[in-house]
Amino acid sequence: MSNSSDLSARIVAHPFPDPSAVSDTTGVSGMESVSSSLLPRIHWFEWEDCSWLPVFLRDAITDALGLIMKTFRAYRPAFPLLREWAGESKTLLDMASGSGTHVRELRQWADAKGAPIPAVRVSDLYPSRDRFQALESAFPNRVRAVKEPVDATAVPEQLRRLPRTMFTAFHHLAPDQARAALADAALHADGILIYEPHPRTIRNMLANIPGLIFGMLTPFLAGKFSWKRLLFCTLIPIVPLLLVHDGIVSVLRCYTAAEFRAMIASLPDNNMTWRIVEVPGEGAMRFMKGLCVIGKRAKG
Repeated sequence: MSNSSDLSARIVAHPFPDPSAVSDTTGVSGMESVSSSLLPRIHWFEWEDCSWLPVFLRDAITDALGLIMKTFRAYRPAFPLLREWAGESKTLLDMASGSGTHVRELRQWADAKGAPIPAVRVSDLYPSRDRFQALESAFPNRVRAVKEPVDATAVPEQLRRLPRTMFTAFHHLAPDQARAALADAALHADGILIYEPHPRTIRNMLANIPGLIFGMLTPFLAGKFSWKRLLFCTLIPIVPLLLVHDGIVSVLRCYTAAEFRAMIASLPDNNMTWRIVEVPGEGAMRFMKGLCVIGKRAKG
């Protein structure tokens, strides 16, 4: 695990609520600011969010996205922050877990670094039983599935106290839903960590175009070959087109640091300590800055 000096050299923190504390300087040449954006936020639809979309298409899109995120190590820059934020917590509630790729990556990262990470409860509004069972089998006693749907804006009472994480998922929430999710966490949870590795920039929109290739290769590289996938991913590239559409819309949906600050400012009084952190990517994503929003309940 990165030590504290390494971590502080790689991030720019935006303490809340002082707006003057926000800085766009990271010391990394060529990186775009995620404090604000010239692109307006557009909450257009994503195919993956449509409840009527056939399950096999949603699963293929989810697996293709997981393949992309794993290939480009998109989640890993946030893991040291998660480890620091989680502290002595015993269990985390991961919301909108999707394919669970980030949970698998987190556990593998923690094992490689010898870094203690709390057990994780994976959950989703559309939970995938097969994916969640695979995670439970791969990490017994360290990953457990919530079988019922979990809405991030109204977490069930038996889970609401757990510290919450959301990886590449918060942008799915419209502004009213986003504020409700933050308010629910501020009222009930011991903390919340939100990570979006692809903030709202033109560069990140264009970076979705190679998703066509990943979508076409999904039947061969995602570990779940089927003739139906071969047909709709490779021979008739419906899944790649839906994937690229969703990727571009995801970028347009992402909230900036300034928008997160405004939402946090609108919350009822709470004893959460908040900070917003810009996190440089790794490898091919090193010129992109992810955004990590961290809330932690004050002790005592």
